[in-house]
Amino acid sequence: EVSGRIVRTSDVFVVGGAFKRGDLLVKIEDADYRVAVAAAKARMAQSNELLRREEAESDLAKKDYEALGREGDASELTLRTPQLAQARAAFDAAKADYNGALLNLSRTELKAPFDGRVRERLAGEGQFIAPGAAIGRIFSTDVAEIRLPLSDGDLAKLGMSLAFNESVEAPGPKAVLSATIGGEFHEWSARVARTDGAIDPTTRQVAAIALVDDPY
Repeated sequence: EVSGRIVRTSDVFVVGGAFKRGDLLVKIEDADYRVAVAAAKARMAQSNELLRREEAESDLAKKDYEALGREGDASELTLRTPQLAQARAAFDAAKADYNGALLNLSRTELKAPFDGRVRERLAGEGQFIAPGAAIGRIFSTDVAEIRLPLSDGDLAKLGMSLAFNESVEAPGPKAVLSATIGGEFHEWSARVARTDGAIDPTTRQVAAIALVDDPY
């Protein structure tokens, strides 16, 4: 979301690397963003001081008008209402700029949004990246989704409708998935969470989505 030169990458930010949620994957040079934060903070402090001064001036103007004993309400100009509103708006704008600068600074650290693994790495240290640039591909390892093709007869045996979605009251059927990997036989416990909402016109089958918690 911000541009800059990559100054550090995590040891786990490699193809096949495993990481935890919140782990730092990539660090972008942040010197310019720290300067922006300091400048925005100074502008916010200055505008806050002007706002406090204008509040005092407005309060003093109100007291002076009351001391004169004049009848009727004082005008907004007499009470310095426009000046106070302008000072308050300037402070709000300066505060927004400061928060925006802090946000951009935080974006120089790309942290993992979930537990997962690295599928592909596209950028490394020393490379300059712009907002929207792809630096890699990661995937979550919390849950795996497996598509299982089912015929109409399979749906009937399982007691599921075409647009099935599991719920607390109607949990999905249990399933056991198996595969031979590296010469070893593995099994995973799964459950069917939902089905596609339409029949495949080519195969006349419906894909059921089975979920495996913590597949790794």
